[in-house]
Amino acid sequence: MAENSINKARYWWAVLYPENMVDGWESKIADLLQVPFSYCIHSADTDSKSEHRKDHVHLILVFPNTTTYKHALNIFKLLGDKAVNTCKACVNIRHCYDYLIHDTESCRKDGKHLYDASERICGNSFDIGAYEQISTEEKQAMLQELIAFIIDRRIMNMVDFMIMSAAEFTPEYFPVIVGYNAMLERICKGNYLKYSEGKKAKKSGQCSNA
Repeated sequence: MAENSINKARYWWAVLYPENMVDGWESKIADLLQVPFSYCIHSADTDSKSEHRKDHVHLILVFPNTTTYKHALNIFKLLGDKAVNTCKACVNIRHCYDYLIHDTESCRKDGKHLYDASERICGNSFDIGAYEQISTEEKQAMLQELIAFIIDRRIMNMVDFMIMSAAEFTPEYFPVIVGYNAMLERICKGNYLKYSEGKKAKKSGQCSNA
């Protein structure tokens, strides 16, 4: 799983170790997590010396809206507090879904064991097809998040916005940024005018009191 520093996302994945997971987790997982999930138990992985790697579970969680790293990790830990110590945002949900069974180009090049598709378990209405599409309602919610981000961070130009948003949001937000580029630029300009006028007023007040 590649490193990334994204703090907010809708899709998250992690590696968990069965020996530290709650007893009977496979039958309890849907009730414990209460969000859509997909996982695969890796019991046939080998290392560079062709020796068996410790069994582990690759698990994807899908949240109704974007959520923070801390919240996502807390949900993973419902399967066992010591079973997982970190999680990562899914930069590309399809890639992560395929990686569950090692069905990616990089996995094939590395000679990783290809698990059967039937070993990839989904629950709580996990729907990979739906996650690859963004509805109008979701776009509006994402736009509101981007606007709030600009206002909260006092971003005053699109260059800063593109740099900062790339570090904060997953690539699925990019089409929304492109589609609402003009609106987002106006919000940035509004921030610039607001804080510029505030500085002028403060400076003017200081001069009049001198």
